[in-house]
Amino acid sequence: MPDASALDGLRDVVVGWLESRGLGGFADVIATVAFACCVGVVCFLVNLVAKRVLVVSLHRIAARTQTDWDDFFVRRRVFTRLSHLAPAAVIYAASGLFGTWGAVAENVAVAYMGLGVLLVVGSALDAVVDIYRTYEVSRDRPIQGYVQALKIFIFVVGGIAVLAALIDQSPWKLLSGIGAMTAIIL
Repeated sequence: MPDASALDGLRDVVVGWLESRGLGGFADVIATVAFACCVGVVCFLVNLVAKRVLVVSLHRIAARTQTDWDDFFVRRRVFTRLSHLAPAAVIYAASGLFGTWGAVAENVAVAYMGLGVLLVVGSALDAVVDIYRTYEVSRDRPIQGYVQALKIFIFVVGGIAVLAALIDQSPWKLLSGIGAMTAIIL
């Protein structure tokens, strides 16, 4: 978990305050829900800034440049997909506020970041293919098949890593389990 000491201290203060107001056993649940709502609002605001300010600014910069490469990245929505990492980073950083649910929030945030990275890599590879198609050599030596095979490999490995992060297990355990199931089936 990220720096849990400061967040645990804040959580303890809020739970203590709620208990002093007579909420007793519900103080922990109310604090968790309140922090989840606060983190949700912060995620919404961070997503808004990432999409409306950063992505729009990057799109304007790409439109003003002389090169076409950045335009392909804009068309393939690489920057838009990259903006999804910002709310996930907020959830990861604030996972200490969720008490006993902190580990679950952290795992979900890591899995969401992994999925976001996979989408960014997939879009970037599509943009690379589009850029390559602008060259004359692409008619004689297409790379679409190679890039698709690379994307399949990346998505399979990344999907296993995302699933492993989500269930908080080693990816090697998942791979060995898949291998064992394949041996049984065959």
